[in-house]
Amino acid sequence: MNDESPSGNLTELKVYLKKTADHVIDLKAARAEINSQIGAAKAKVAAKGIPKRAFNRALQDYEATKNVEPDETTDAATVDEAYVIAREALLIPIQGNLFDVDK
Repeated sequence: MNDESPSGNLTELKVYLKKTADHVIDLKAARAEINSQIGAAKAKVAAKGIPKRAFNRALQDYEATKNVEPDETTDAATVDEAYVIAREALLIPIQGNLFDVDK
């Protein structure tokens, strides 16, 4: 295959594609290392008695509220109320207050 095409020279495109492929491979390697570090951090949390699934849920909520400007659609009370409504709609039971001692 030659580097000429009806629309022009392909050499520049091939160089760009090679650089992009190398960059993507480097990013994947970095992501694998980061994922490994995240997994190790979550394993330490689990070793302290907090199930990974519970921590992941809390982390997701924390990430969703971190650095967000509060307004009527993102304040914690609105999000909590909407979450309960969504769980009820999906027939997912709501856990009672674990720390309610008046039983």
